[in-house]
Amino acid sequence: MKLVKIFRKKMVPVILLPLVLVLGGLAQDETNGAENCPEKDFDCKIKAYTEAIGKNPADYLPFYGRGRAYSELEKYPEADADFTRVIELKPDFLPAYSYRGFVFGQLKKYSEAVADFTKVIEFDRKNAYAYSQRGLANYYLANYDLAVYDLNQAARFNSKDPEIYINRGNSFYYLEKNKEAIRDYKKAIKLNPRSGEAYVDLGNIYFYLEKYDLALKYYDLSIRIEPSDSYNYRMRGEFFTYKNDYQKAIADLNKAVELDPAEAENYHSRGEAHYYAEDYSAALKDFNKSIELTPREAKYYNSRGLVFYYLNRCDQAFEEYGKAIELDPKIGDAYSNRGNCYLEEEDRINAEKDYSKGIEVDPKNATLYRFRAEYYLEIEEAEKAFRDLTVALGLSPKDQTIHKTLGDYFFMVNNYKQAVKSYSQAIFLDGAYADAYWGRSLAFQALGKKDKADADLKKFNELSG
Repeated sequence: MKLVKIFRKKMVPVILLPLVLVLGGLAQDETNGAENCPEKDFDCKIKAYTEAIGKNPADYLPFYGRGRAYSELEKYPEADADFTRVIELKPDFLPAYSYRGFVFGQLKKYSEAVADFTKVIEFDRKNAYAYSQRGLANYYLANYDLAVYDLNQAARFNSKDPEIYINRGNSFYYLEKNKEAIRDYKKAIKLNPRSGEAYVDLGNIYFYLEKYDLALKYYDLSIRIEPSDSYNYRMRGEFFTYKNDYQKAIADLNKAVELDPAEAENYHSRGEAHYYAEDYSAALKDFNKSIELTPREAKYYNSRGLVFYYLNRCDQAFEEYGKAIELDPKIGDAYSNRGNCYLEEEDRINAEKDYSKGIEVDPKNATLYRFRAEYYLEIEEAEKAFRDLTVALGLSPKDQTIHKTLGDYFFMVNNYKQAVKSYSQAIFLDGAYADAYWGRSLAFQALGKKDKADADLKKFNELSG
């Protein structure tokens, strides 16, 4: 049975920018009895505004005030309804568009947020807040060029806000402009040396660039600066998982869970660490918890499916992969992993269909091409395997598993010298890759190089325990 990787190097995460309601001096009503409420007693204010609405439902201001109070209580659907009513009653009241844009962001209605902040910008071309928030909404929509344009404008009119540079850095990252991203994160740190967020983002980008010493340096700094932020521990924990230091990973992820026990990602990341440490019962417990907290996150079901697959419970794995695909039809990993289950049950037709579907929905995922290549090798269609491995290497030239599978291909077609080269590259990239030593041992043996074959076999046995 294949050991299917869950963890991949972390992409720089989306920053949930605190959308501070700074409206550049736009009016904020505090009348209709709400002025008698304590400043932070939003329930009191809602009651007062509701009474005012009952007396005069044509007055837009009580709806506006109540919408703001709902926003403070994170009752976003109610806030949306109130701000929409304000706009119906007074279409030229710009503060309602700005607040509703914020609410749309919280409700993940990013296209609607873009429209509302565009309305504000049409009225005020120098509104840095509106540009910043429209840029963030475009970022969530994966419109990274548009996000950079908006964040450029935001920085032009407010060059002292570190959050603008952090979000622009994230957009540059996804545009593969790593130098510009690093520059922006460092600019954010210069503006606010206590910004743990900027340090952890630098750690993430250096992790992606495989500059692991620098990545760890910035993860450590993020924790030193903001030791109460669970996200910083989670990122460092995932770094340790990738480096196969599961003891340190689990220690960091335990701390992340302790700091924020309501965050599903903390449990999911710890589940990954337990999975790689081959503690499957602990992994399953964590994946269960992540699903309990966030039941509509597709990748959590995919991960739980992997545990069931590894425990030879493909019937349950099928259910998990199916649920992941139902929630996110573009989750290529779930199709590919389900393909592994079909192959385990010798259903080659459905296995190939799922491998191909995974590639169709996620064509830049090198792992999916490797999985299908392994399938083709298993059914002895070597040339199809080679085509997939060529694509996979183009997408991820430093993936040791692809080089190892390429070695398997060359071994199958009796090109033992090239097989040795591919296995050696896999070992160069991961000196503890037992299967690569095993493959190279067989290739050396086929070439009549018994001493080298025996040395690799010995190393394989050492690594395999």
